Amino acid sequence: MFYDTYAYLCQQIGKSPSSVAQELGINKSNVTNWKNNGYTPRGDTLNRIAEYFNVSIDFLLRDGTPKAPATGGMAEAEAQSKISADDFTEQLMQSDISPDIVMIARAGKKMTADQAENLRKYAQYMFPEAFADDD
Repeated sequence: MFYDTYAYLCQQIGKSPSSVAQELGINKSNVTNWKNNGYTPRGDTLNRIAEYFNVSIDFLLRDGTPKAPATGGMAEAEAQSKISADDFTEQLMQSDISPDIVMIARAGKKMTADQAENLRKYAQYMFPEAFADDD
């Protein structure tokens, strides 16, 4: 669950999940939904959290709390627990996510970081209702 990883990262820097959310401009009710309802942020919110903790979005989206050595740091924890893009695509294919989303994930493996960022911006522009609960 996303919240477990988020809470773990907050703990690693000695801050509460609420205080980190406040720093990032995220509504407290969203954090409550992450914790109590198993929701996961999307889009810009997910990007801001990943940047704040200096981890990848893949790292944030994995189930369970990351297992990091006490002296290791987040980069080492991420390296130990990162799944490959192929494994991620395989997980998508086995889920109930639409085939179109799986196709986009496959294409994402071939994109540069700039292309992926442009695609994200385009999707947010074209489908604002799909990203409405990101903040």
